[in-house]
This record gives sequence, C-alpha cells and structure tokens, in this order.
Amino acid sequence: MPTITVTVEVPRPKGRPSLGKLERAIHAAAMAAGRQALVKALGAWEEGLLPEAGATQRRVSRYLLTRLGPIRFHRWKTRLDGRYGFPLDRAIGLQRWQTCSGFVWERACWLAASFPFRQAARLLSDLVGTPVDHRRLWGWLQKAGALRQGELERARSEMFDEGLAPPEGPPVEMVVAEHAGVVLRAQPRGRMEARLCAAYTGKREVSTKRHRRRLCAGKVVLAGSSRREPAPPSTRTCAAPSASTGPGTPWYRGTERGGSR
Repeated sequence: MPTITVTVEVPRPKGRPSLGKLERAIHAAAMAAGRQALVKALGAWEEGLLPEAGATQRRVSRYLLTRLGPIRFHRWKTRLDGRYGFPLDRAIGLQRWQTCSGFVWERACWLAASFPFRQAARLLSDLVGTPVDHRRLWGWLQKAGALRQGELERARSEMFDEGLAPPEGPPVEMVVAEHAGVVLRAQPRGRMEARLCAAYTGKREVSTKRHRRRLCAGKVVLAGSSRREPAPPSTRTCAAPSASTGPGTPWYRGTERGGSR
C-alpha cells in the first residue's frame, strides 16, 4: 500500500487563546485529517483487490463509524462466478449489517455492559468525536448478545448433539460451577424464574502485598429466565432459590456476561 499523505489545517481559535481552545482545535483537525487518510487508504487497498475480483459493476457508498469519527467511502460492486459482492468489505471484514468498525463495536459493548446506556453513549461520543444515541448503543449490544448466544448454542450442539470434542486446551486441576435461581413477579401477571450460573477453572494471585487478592481464571457466566407455572397454594412463595439442575429441572441457556443486556 502506498504512503498516504494528508494536510492538517488548524484554524486559529477565536477570542483570547487558551490551552483548552488549542486542544479542541488541534484535536478536531487531527480527527478530520485521520478520516481523510482512512478513506484514501481504503481506496488504495481496494485497487489491489480489483484485478482478481471479477467484473466491476458500479460504485456504492457506505457509511461507517470509526474511532476517528464517521466516514463515507465508495467501493466497487463486482460480479464473479455469477455472484455479486464487495471485495473491499470482505477484505476488511465488514458484514452487511455492520455500521461501525471493530474498535467502536468492542468499546460500545464494553461501555454498555459497564454503565447505564445514556452514560455509556456520552462516553462513546466523546471517544469518537460525534454524538451517538443511547438507543443505537442498545441495538449494538443486543446484536452482540445474539451473535454470542449463537456461538454458545453451536458449541453446545457440537458437543452434546453431534458428539464433537472441543479443541484441546491446557489441562486444569478442577472446574467449579455454581448456580442459583429466584422466582420473581412478572409483568403484567404471573411469575418468572431468573437463573444465573458461574463456572471457573481456578484462581490466580494478582497481589502479593499484605492484603492478598485473587481472581477467578477461565470464568464463564451464563444467565437466563423463563416463565414459571403457579405453584400449589400450600407451597406458593414470593421467592424461592433453585439450586438443582437434575432430572426434571430445565436449564435455560442464556448469554455470556457482556454479550447482551
């Protein structure tokens, strides 16, 4: 890929200059120059893909939110062996439904899983330099959760339905699994049971000072919920923990922590 050259122009702040004004002006100019360089780099990348991509049809624009802010770039739609596609999208790993880069996707999911959606949206907006609506953040997190849930379901099906062994990893001395459930009142009526399961393969030291601190290694957290039939009047309670997944007790698969919310 050839060297990409862009010119950065920083406008002089109005009024009395200050460090804050200079920082904002230089940051905005650097982000704009970065978006310009990114669009040029994508165009140069595509030029090397077209000779083996088939017959070119037409150029189609696409919007993408990146760590440098939103960009709009054009790429060729090609036809090869009777199939249409976008070689540049395949090369950079973009799906048809994807509206942001992998960096923004990862940061958005982490922020949404760690903070309330409105606060997470404000933090992400400051990071990418453009307003991001909290509902958009919610949609990204739901999509990430659905993808992760699909991966877990495929792994479960391969092991228990098809009998395929998972890839071998380093041996572990133990596997600890803990789970519990509680029955809650559901809206508009009825009851639901929320279940949580955590498993880990051991603990590791993270502090050797006076106050020792250990973290769980190989931890996986699953959560799920289900509607619950009303219990007989003699055994009906407001909340009842469920600590058994033996015969007759269904297990509701959920999503890994950070996947959905």
